[in-house]
Amino acid sequence: MNRFLFFAFIALAAAATEDEKQKCRHALHPSIFRCCVSAPNERLFLEKAKECDSLPKDPVACDHEMCVAKATGFITESGDMDKDKARELLEKTYAGEPAILNAIKSKCFDGDISIYGPPDFCDLLKFKMCYRTQVFANCKEWNNSGDCKGVKELSEECNKIFS
Repeated sequence: MNRFLFFAFIALAAAATEDEKQKCRHALHPSIFRCCVSAPNERLFLEKAKECDSLPKDPVACDHEMCVAKATGFITESGDMDKDKARELLEKTYAGEPAILNAIKSKCFDGDISIYGPPDFCDLLKFKMCYRTQVFANCKEWNNSGDCKGVKELSEECNKIFS
């Protein structure tokens, strides 16, 4: 009986962790980037990817993420992420934010991005979730009014989950 309860508890704990991760994935929407006042707006370098907005945002098929990666120039001919070009773009974008840049490099380029999405999610989406998590985890100045109220606290919670 005790063995059954132990395994039931472990299963519930694992499910709760995945639910928490899912909550964080939904919370890290680009519209809340304005809540981190000190971070450059992600939309600034996605202006050239407006044609991708009409594509479905299916985390498994990854059509939207592939389109954005092609439009921003960090996808290879074979469809893999060109990490050198992505790193170059992020170094320019976050030149004034070394803590964010170093976190993105260590966690997203050199770290294990598999924790940022279920196994069937595409790697580009996992990279994007990792990138956004690092931006919010290292934000120095927050807007805590209106729609941004509570985003800082949620960011801190999500950073603990993905650490």
